[in-house]
Amino acid sequence: MTHKGVSSKMKPYLGQVNNQESKTVPDQSMTLRELLIRYAKGLPLEGAKTPIWEGEEGFDVDPEKLDLAEREELAEKAREELKAINARVKEEVEKKKAVATAFFPTPRTPSSITVTIPVAD
Repeated sequence: MTHKGVSSKMKPYLGQVNNQESKTVPDQSMTLRELLIRYAKGLPLEGAKTPIWEGEEGFDVDPEKLDLAEREELAEKAREELKAINARVKEEVEKKKAVATAFFPTPRTPSSITVTIPVAD
């Protein structure tokens, strides 16, 4: 829908008014020197400083915006976390197997069962 001209029903938009306190953190912007150094190294220019989050932890990190050392640190942390998870899973599986074996012992094979049939005289 396109609007041509001005009608008497339209009211001018006065905009928003912000009366709350500012949550701007000082020194979050990069200096010109930092921008040039990052550009020369081939690093992304936006998001170089770590923002201060007040929300929940565990938000997704974009690896494209990290340098090599940060990527390696993130990979190492993920490997350690995976090892811990695998160890917990293995421990739980072993516990369940032990409980299952205690309640349901392995059945004997027919060759190991000795049956005595009484014979009538």
